[in-house]
Parts: sequence; C-alpha cells; structure tokens
Amino acid sequence: LTPFEEAEALHGLADKCGYTHEDLARRLGKSRTSITESLSLNNMPDEVKNLCRLADIHSKSLLLQIVRQGDPQKMVALVEKMSRDGGATREAVRKETAKPKPGRPKAFVFSYRAPTKAFKLQLRFTKSKVERDEVIDALQAIIKELRSQS
Repeated sequence: LTPFEEAEALHGLADKCGYTHEDLARRLGKSRTSITESLSLNNMPDEVKNLCRLADIHSKSLLLQIVRQGDPQKMVALVEKMSRDGGATREAVRKETAKPKPGRPKAFVFSYRAPTKAFKLQLRFTKSKVERDEVIDALQAIIKELRSQS
C-alpha cells in the first residue's frame, strides 16, 4: 500500500468501526503516533496528492513534511521545489521547512583533550562565534590568573 492508500484504509476503518487512533494502533500493532501521522495525509488536497504522485514522492516522511505545511499553496510550492531539485531527502526538507528557533544563540565552546588523555579542557564563551586569537587571549588570561595565585 502507498501511504495515501494506507491513510484512506485507516480512515475507513475508523469511520466504519468507530475506532479511535489508539484502538487502530493496538489492533494493527503500530504506534498511535504512526496512525495519527498516516491519517493526517487525508488532510492533503487531491491536487497536491496528484502532484506528489507525478513527482514520484512516495516516502511517508516526505509526504508528512508536505502536509505539515498546512496551506495548500505552501504544499504545492514544496512539492514543486522537491521535484525541481530532484530526489529530496528528509533532512533537506526539514532544513527547508524549519522555523528559526527563538532565543539567544548558542555559546561557543572551545574543547581540547590532551594527547595523553590526562585531561580535557572546555572553555565556554558567551558569544556564539569566537576567533582563534580570542581563545588564545582567554587561555593566556587564565594562565596569568593561575600564576598570580601561587
């Protein structure tokens, strides 16, 4: 079965027998999440489904990325981009559709492990990008501080 056929069959079972997603999952030996994801493919407009078939997009994970766009125009745009770029991968689609994460940028971490593995040093900066000279300056400041404490 294609993901679309599976989605239609699950929807038919749920309607005909009154099963919940949990009931379907238990009876079919699948996770409830898997059932819910499959059923969400039914929310894709027929026009977009046909575009997916024509573009040879059959992977459930890629189809889910498309249906998660919500808006039919965005779905069509993503399908067209995937078919234009040829054989889109899950990772490429995720990067394309990812929303920027709010909050501050991650701190830069300089890590060093001694060749003898006797110690490991991690230096965390408040900035997200640090030049090599800044790492050297920080290390020299630490050495100076340690020497002054002796």
